[in-house]
Amino acid sequence: MNRSYAITVASKASYRPYWDWTSDWRNLTESSIWDDENGFGGETTHYTYGSCVSGPFSNVELRYGGNGTVSPHCLSRVFVNYESGEVGSMSGELIRPEIMGRLARSKDYARFRWLIESVIHNIIHTEVIGDLDTEVAPNDPIFWLHHVQLDRLWWLWQREDPQKRLNDYKQHESEPQRPTSLEDVLQYNGLAEGARVGQVIDTENSMLCYRYT
Repeated sequence: MNRSYAITVASKASYRPYWDWTSDWRNLTESSIWDDENGFGGETTHYTYGSCVSGPFSNVELRYGGNGTVSPHCLSRVFVNYESGEVGSMSGELIRPEIMGRLARSKDYARFRWLIESVIHNIIHTEVIGDLDTEVAPNDPIFWLHHVQLDRLWWLWQREDPQKRLNDYKQHESEPQRPTSLEDVLQYNGLAEGARVGQVIDTENSMLCYRYT
């Protein structure tokens, strides 16, 4: 779905915005991404779900809440340090250079996917609670910047050995699940037309046609 989103953005604006949090890992809460004027706004004014964020999205009314029901509310965002539990703070330890180096050195897709999904992806959702840590996480524009960054990291990893890695999609090789295949069809629940994995695993093919810098 991230790569389908990237196509839509590219067709409208000719670029794919992302948040490179590897540059901010020492102090995530001070990232310019949270700036009220030039960024996407900061935390809520009160540390409770449903309180409004500051900045350009402070007056946005969202329709669906974290329980999946219709629940009009404003965008909510609170920083919580996963290590200390401190509110208003975030830890960048799980995206520090050592971890990112391990990701880049992943020998195959299975290892790469586990680290980027279970650790690197999850930590941002864990430390920014509110809309971003629920099933309606796309309510928060940061969701898209975060996920395009993940797509960018995958693209960078693929380019290190494209002949092998553009065909590496092995998962679930033990019973009872069948092995995954490049022929598997990704379904987007009506948001976009279904596509085979092999059609979207390479961003530079004719279907997607984009790259990162």
